[in-house]
Amino acid sequence: MNGISVIVCCCNSALRLPLTLQHLSKQKIDEDLSWEVIVVDNNSNDGTAEIALKHWLSLSCDKNLKVIYENKVGLSFAREAGVKAAFYDIIIFCDDDNLLAENYLLHGYNLIQRTKDLGYGIWGGKSTAYFDVDVTVPEWFEIKKANYVVGQQADRAGDITKRGYVWGAGMIILKKLFLQVSNEQLPLLLMDRKGSILLSGGDSEICLRSQILGYKLYYDDHLKFKHYIPFSRLTLQYNTGLEKGFAQAHMILNKYSIFIYYVSARNFPSRTYYSFVFIVKFILAKLGLRILTNLDTTSMSALFSNKYFHDVDFDSMRYLLKQRKLVKLS
Repeated sequence: MNGISVIVCCCNSALRLPLTLQHLSKQKIDEDLSWEVIVVDNNSNDGTAEIALKHWLSLSCDKNLKVIYENKVGLSFAREAGVKAAFYDIIIFCDDDNLLAENYLLHGYNLIQRTKDLGYGIWGGKSTAYFDVDVTVPEWFEIKKANYVVGQQADRAGDITKRGYVWGAGMIILKKLFLQVSNEQLPLLLMDRKGSILLSGGDSEICLRSQILGYKLYYDDHLKFKHYIPFSRLTLQYNTGLEKGFAQAHMILNKYSIFIYYVSARNFPSRTYYSFVFIVKFILAKLGLRILTNLDTTSMSALFSNKYFHDVDFDSMRYLLKQRKLVKLS
């Protein structure tokens, strides 16, 4: 159904959610464009669902808000449940601490109409941080702000497929595409945030799986939102936890990148260049001048062994590529 489903995944979000819903209720949007809000209560115990329904009613917004429940703890599970419950064909993921600009939905919808026939399936925007009024922001935050999903995702609006991902916060994705890349038969390898555990990478995995299917990524800095950063997260210890989560995720995300470059891509100059790079690495290893990593050997396997990966983590990638019907894998 043509329209927009805004999905807000929540775990004990009673304090954060009201302001997020308030901004959603103020969206300036064409009367003939249908939209809804879905709050996914991911095993909360602080009355999140009740707060959401009560506050939305107090805002006198004529659009529908519904609450669904997902007992399996984890952002990836919550997202999947929200998409399954969505009535419309465009999905916007709005975190419980995101304040979408009043034109976010309308601009996003118009952007999709202009670009989806060009092969784009995922869109992302620009965020700025906001803090409690009495908080002193540490000097290091400006350097590390991207870890907190704050800032620009590219220097200019346009194709950012080579970047490999857009942030899950504010992500816009076609519903049909999400259900192709994340479902019970094809679960994500990365589970993303799980309660207070700082796992990450689920949004990047969605983007990379989409690329295997042939879709592209688009960034537009007119898609603006604010991201609330509480004082408790403005510590080097918390930032270190984020970076450890990113490092763990990259063990899987790197495999996707390898697969996209060396198997699903049909860019002959790119394949030729990387073939040369790995031949040089192999020669240097033989001369004792470098050590081949697992990543190196896996990449060489892709290039020189019938483009076939033997690691079971690549099973889902091979499956997606078969769905795309670009190449026949052995």
